[in-house]
Amino acid sequence: MSSSLISVDLKVTRNADLPAFTGSAFRGWLGTVLRCARPECLPDCPDADRCPYRMVFKEKEIDINPYALLAFRGNGGVKGFIKVHGDRKRYIPEILSRIHAHDNARHFSGRCFRVTEISAKTVEIPEFPLGDLTTVSFVTPVHLVRGGRMEVMPSLGSLLAASARVFNRVTKRFDPAHYPCRIPDGLLKQDAPILDFAVETVEVARRSREGKILRFEGITGWATYDTSAVMPEAGNLLKAGEYLQVGKHTAYGLGGIIVTRAET
Repeated sequence: MSSSLISVDLKVTRNADLPAFTGSAFRGWLGTVLRCARPECLPDCPDADRCPYRMVFKEKEIDINPYALLAFRGNGGVKGFIKVHGDRKRYIPEILSRIHAHDNARHFSGRCFRVTEISAKTVEIPEFPLGDLTTVSFVTPVHLVRGGRMEVMPSLGSLLAASARVFNRVTKRFDPAHYPCRIPDGLLKQDAPILDFAVETVEVARRSREGKILRFEGITGWATYDTSAVMPEAGNLLKAGEYLQVGKHTAYGLGGIIVTRAET
């Protein structure tokens, strides 16, 4: 499976008190950038098939998004990533043009910003055979649920199940040539001892355009798992979760993980 990855560097032109977690603000910026030129985004709009704003904000009948976002604060601005999957990659040329056209626009509490760099490329989910030790870094808040509760220390089994779930949901709707994920018997039931960790819970609040306060919760940090007895194929599934993002609210920048081999 392949996706399109857009990277955007934003430089705020005045000192800005940007939030520690910038994912939801970056999504708001994306909405400003992609907003239709027409006064309303109507269901029968003649430009619907090539309107990226509709893809991000208006496909309410679809229960899985064809994109995910990541954003990080640093160097007086924001580094943002937009991942677009499957057949929705056709929107990429228009997304890039609209981003470029909105240089020096206002967002992030009304401050002007510069688009200092835009890049785009096709990315493939790589093969990743597991080694004896595997570290999963939770680079943006990750919210996985098990037994009706958020997991503060996600098990390897939960990460594998979340990765399989997001891969099958995305490919079934947007990339059917790669659906379903072929999972060896017993793979999702595999678990591994957690040898070392540093995690913390994070709550993120944002105000919607309607003035409603939305609250997201997750964990950040990292955990190292003993994967010496885990099927090597599990690594490919974890990498799928890294590329697609796992858990709740990935459209707001949550669910970002990085999977690496740990040194013994």
